[in-house]
Amino acid sequence: MANFTITRSVHIDATPERVQQVVEDLRHWESWTPWEQLDPEVQHTYPGATSGVGAVYTWAGDSSAGEGRMEIVASEPGRVDLLFAMTQPSGSTHDLRLDITPVDGGTDLTWTFIGKPKTLLSKFLSAVLRLDQQLGDYIEQALERFKTEAEKA
Repeated sequence: MANFTITRSVHIDATPERVQQVVEDLRHWESWTPWEQLDPEVQHTYPGATSGVGAVYTWAGDSSAGEGRMEIVASEPGRVDLLFAMTQPSGSTHDLRLDITPVDGGTDLTWTFIGKPKTLLSKFLSAVLRLDQQLGDYIEQALERFKTEAEKA
């Protein structure tokens, strides 16, 4: 089954080091991730380290936020890779890549979501439901919230 990719970017008035720090500390994700906005009562756990490779963040919310788990699987200056698993409602696993690029006067952050449909039906639904637009909108909103978080002194 073919993967699909959704990519969005934002310019941030902060150093690449600051942006990388906020990306790698999963406790910050509560303030900017899309599912946090869907259910303000979502519950979070951090079973171990909260930053760097191996850090894990789990959440459990209502049917709109669902349940899931993220783990930082690789990190180097300028890039962080995560495994994103939605355990409820979809039972799907995807890859997230955040590229951190220094530019004049700040940093560009690019979020790439690599969807991995497991079945022909899920592939069909991702096209019919226009996931690129729907999920892309969530990612854009999250990046704007991330920008606010990263630009804090």
